[in-house]
Parts: sequence; structure tokens; C-alpha cells
Amino acid sequence: MTDVEFFFDPSCPWTWVTSRWLATVAPQRQLAVTWRPWSLPIKNEGRELPASMPAELRERILAGQGFSVRALRVLAAARDQAGAEAPGRLYTELGRRFHGEGDGGRSGTPDADAVIDEALAAAGLPAELAAAARDEGWDEAIRDNMKEVGEEIGDEVGVPIVAIREGGRLRAISGPIMSEVPPQDRALALWDAVATVVAEPVAFELKRHRTGHPNPPHLDADGRVG
Repeated sequence: MTDVEFFFDPSCPWTWVTSRWLATVAPQRQLAVTWRPWSLPIKNEGRELPASMPAELRERILAGQGFSVRALRVLAAARDQAGAEAPGRLYTELGRRFHGEGDGGRSGTPDADAVIDEALAAAGLPAELAAAARDEGWDEAIRDNMKEVGEEIGDEVGVPIVAIREGGRLRAISGPIMSEVPPQDRALALWDAVATVVAEPVAFELKRHRTGHPNPPHLDADGRVG
């Protein structure tokens, strides 16, 4: 088994697509994935949205930030109180509800508290974990996740982050960012390429301009692309 750690913000649609790609290739490549919360609001602390930003976009971003803060705390509490596998199950159910599934994305902004309550139930986790959404005490665990991977990857990047742990050393890279999960043969080939880049210490960046929008996939019962 290869130990993989995936750092995610539950509000990011690009990260959601990448996470479903990873969930799909994991059983084919014998990957043991640890799902680790990472906060875009914490990353962007002190940064104001541009005054010229359209009101509709501003509202959507602020709503996403609000969801992120609350959902991340619940994810941290789930790991602490329900075990290391709980965040992966919960993230899948949060993503299904917040980002939509196979329908070109969500319409409007779902109620964050309702999404969290429904996701906890669907993931088989205690409803009481929802109380963590307003407990700032969980923010420290999220900052610790960000600090650990930041020591390897730096502070300039965002999510998604794919990391491979070998011999206690965490090697990580930001990305890949994709608009949809490719067919299985290409999905597996992409993992092989990403794993090679992550493991190579002299490689630090691959990038091109984005030409699409996040397209959430249909998922099977285990949260993989169906």
C-alpha cells in the first residue's frame, strides 16, 4: 500500500473533482488515503475581496467561506471523535450536497447547516458533531494540518494538495486541478504521472491556463466515480 494524504477545503469545486479522481484510482493503485482538512479562509486571512467584484460573485464566495469554516471544524471533530476514516466519508457526503453531482454543479448556495446535518446522517456519524461547526477550538487542528504540509510545499500554494508519505517524510505537490474525472485508463495514467512528480524532489511546478469549469461526477455508494 502507498500512504497518500489529500488536503482539501470542502468548499472548493476544483478540489472536489480532484478528490473524486483520487477516490476512483485508490483501489486500483492500492492507495491508503488519509483525508486532511485544509482551510482557504485561513489561507486568505486578512485579504479583502476586490471592491470591483460583482455582487453575485461576492455573495457566492462569502457563502462558500462560511460553509468552509463550519464544515472544516466538523471534519476535524469527526476525526477526533470517530476515527481516521470518518473525514473521508463525511467529505464525500458534504461534497455531494454542496457541489452537486453529475448535474453541472449546484444551483444557488445550499444552507450550510442543513448540508452538514444531512451529510453527518448519510455518513453514519453522530448528529452531535454538528455542534463543532461553531467551536473555534477546532481551528487549531486545521492550522496544524496546514503547517505540516506547508513545511514541505511552502505557503504560496492552495488546494488540492496530494502528498505521499514515505519513511516518515511527506512529499507533496499542489494539484492536479481538473475540470472532470477522466476515463479509468487515463485516470490511472494520471495518477502514475502525479506520483512520479510528487516523488521527484527537483520538480516543483507544472501549469497551464484553465479552459473549463468544475463538472461534478456521478458517484457510486463508496464515493467513487460511477
